[in-house]
Amino acid sequence: MNRLLLAFVALFLALWLILGSWWYAKNYGNLDSTPSFSITLDGFEISAPETFSFYESSPDPIIPELMEDAFQTLADLLVTNGDKKLKLYGIHAEQESQDKLGKARADAIKLELVNLGAPEDQIATTDIPLASGQFINGQIYGGVFFRFEEMNKKPVLPVYEDTPVTGQLPPLNIYYDNNEFKIELNEELDKYLESAKTIMRKHPSAKLFIIGHADTTGDSAKNMTLSKARAKSVKKFLIRHGFDPQRLKLKHKGATEPMSTNNSEEGKRKNRRVELRLRD
Repeated sequence: MNRLLLAFVALFLALWLILGSWWYAKNYGNLDSTPSFSITLDGFEISAPETFSFYESSPDPIIPELMEDAFQTLADLLVTNGDKKLKLYGIHAEQESQDKLGKARADAIKLELVNLGAPEDQIATTDIPLASGQFINGQIYGGVFFRFEEMNKKPVLPVYEDTPVTGQLPPLNIYYDNNEFKIELNEELDKYLESAKTIMRKHPSAKLFIIGHADTTGDSAKNMTLSKARAKSVKKFLIRHGFDPQRLKLKHKGATEPMSTNNSEEGKRKNRRVELRLRD
């Protein structure tokens, strides 16, 4: 009787270990093997160690921080390759409830790229239904396929005037409220950007430097991060307003180069800024 009981217990433990391992692998076995992201445009590879994902039946993308630079690079490449069209194929599985879910997912990725400065008219979206989708812990990774196509028109190239004279344009400071980094167009900035575009068309070597600053409120690491966020926000803004990203140069100084005292609120306001400087 004892031998029979021991055999039963051993069989039960073996089944428990096998089924338990299968269940764990099914639900958690892919946590350390998140799919990566990689696409190629004319031999230029854009990659990231992680890719975006969607929850089942959801059109809202989950974009890891490691994907942000890859998306920014893709948006910049679309700006500089006006002869290319990006086609986004959003997928959805039959078991998902929402109609046209693939199109909604593709549209969501398009919006991310447009917000980073990609030209809206160079991105098209469509829907691809699948009989079944591969979900990992309730998420489908990727969910949108990328394909580059040639545009039916020639790229618009800048026209430079024959002049050896380097144009001059005084620096412009964009000021911010405390902890803010968003930028809005105003009359002064609009005039500056038009002047910068005119000079940069005439002088191919000219570059626009974008230098972020902060005041001394908070610790130095936070201020450095904030000044970088301000500079990146301005770069995205300029790309959306027609500037070539290859001619925009980013720098961030934190609170290391104040233009005024940090002992008064007015002085701090002057130090919370992004400088625009046109240089050869």
